[in-house]
This record gives sequence, C-alpha cells and structure tokens, in this order.
Amino acid sequence: REALRSQVEVGLEGVANYLSSRRLVVGYEPIWAIGPGKTPPGQEYISFVSRYIKEAAQELHGFTPPVVYGGGLKQENAAMVSAIPTIDGGLVALTKFTQPVAFEPSGLKTIIDTYMKAGSPPAGNT
Repeated sequence: REALRSQVEVGLEGVANYLSSRRLVVGYEPIWAIGPGKTPPGQEYISFVSRYIKEAAQELHGFTPPVVYGGGLKQENAAMVSAIPTIDGGLVALTKFTQPVAFEPSGLKTIIDTYMKAGSPPAGNT
C-alpha cells in the first residue's frame, strides 16, 4: 500500500496546474505481470489496486481518476477485467501472445467484443 500510495502522490502531484479539468486516466498493470508469458493478476488484486488508486487520488489530490487495466488486457481476461466495478477500461498491447507475437486488428475486435459483452448490464437493466 505504501508504495502504491507514494506512486499516486508523486505521479499526480501538480496535475491540477496543467489540467484544470483534471481530465486524465491512470493506466495500471503490476510490473511483475508485464510481458508475454507473465502471470497476470486476478480479479481480487486488480479490484483492490484500482479502488486504492481512486481512493488515494481523491484523498491526496481531490479528484478520482478513471483507472484502466494496463497492457495485459487480452481475450483470456477481458471478461474478468470488465466485471471489476473500479476498472474503467483497458489497454491492449498485443493480441497474439504465441510466436510470432503480434498485434492483429481481428484480435483487437475479439478482445473488445469480449470486454463489452461481459460488461453489459443484464437484459432489462439500463
């Protein structure tokens, strides 16, 4: 918690001086999960960190930024990430994690479709 709080404190320090509307988005992915073949964090961990970033930013800087899950959003975890209430979106770095590693438009569409479908409210709820 201390390291994350320090990152929020230092990383957002003075943002109001540059962005009067404070329109920015915080992207988050743990360093140990970055790169093909790394173990991505689970829903509980992502939920805790994204909630904590929002709470710390509000307490330290007076605003609550949207938080998106960083470069590890992929088809395999898009539905899980979409279900986290404190996550406001995701960043896609790659769409194919086997050789040859690549970014393919058709893979991006699949990730987006999976994320949006999982994040949709049940029928009848708007």
